Amino acid sequence: GDQQQQQGGEHQDGGHQDDAPAAAVGTEQGAQNHQHQGQEQHTQADPADMSSASHSPAQTTPQALPEDDVLPDRDPADVTFFSSMNHSFEGLTLQPAGIPTRPFLLACQNILPFVDRLGSTTFAPVKADIKGNIDKLEAKFGQRPAQFATLQAIVQSEIESNTTTARNSATDALLWLKRALEFIHALLSEVVGGCESLAAAAGEAYDKTLSKYHGWMVRQVFSVVMKSVPYRNEFLAALGPGEEAIVIGDMAAFTRDLGRILDAINLFYSQNGLDQS
Repeated sequence: GDQQQQQGGEHQDGGHQDDAPAAAVGTEQGAQNHQHQGQEQHTQADPADMSSASHSPAQTTPQALPEDDVLPDRDPADVTFFSSMNHSFEGLTLQPAGIPTRPFLLACQNILPFVDRLGSTTFAPVKADIKGNIDKLEAKFGQRPAQFATLQAIVQSEIESNTTTARNSATDALLWLKRALEFIHALLSEVVGGCESLAAAAGEAYDKTLSKYHGWMVRQVFSVVMKSVPYRNEFLAALGPGEEAIVIGDMAAFTRDLGRILDAINLFYSQNGLDQS
């Protein structure tokens, strides 16, 4: 969802807290405000409407992203979800000007199947919200690929045009995509750290990241959603058929790389006063 919290209202992709657990990743604002009213600022979270894809900037055709890269050889028994990602944050090199847009969006697209491992039905709204925000950023990037070569350049253009809080802004899309990624990062960090219960890890990750952007009703919905995740052993098996230590090792590497990117985004948003939690 498109949302920006508590400076100008709790900005989130669901508009009403009594909808389904759709506000999953961090959108309290969205569906009713975006799909029915199209308003820019929101005050309550709507767990039922997190999809942002339908609100990409008008008359914009996102530039096609390249196909999968060639993966290095690896013993099939040791292949994990993380090692088989065709585009990951591991290979994303931070440039002096910022985070390269195209590789970042490709890496984010490759995270979408991961959300299914948490529960393809329960977490479907989360996945839709992440994809919606990726689509918005792709649309913006497609307008001027050379000028918008980095995420910082995209946001800076909206800072200069005073449109960071405009409806469907790329600034807001990146904000909520960042918050969704922070939830995933926190969840994986809990698992890597040895948490034996995936439900406990998910609940802790939610409390550390998204809960502060949600109203009471949405938090209650999420308390149920977080408990719907699979058992830890089933979750790890879905991420790789080999030894648990191999899956955890790849997960730890992925988490470190994602954290590096999140740190860069958070620094830029903090310096420009764009994420007032």
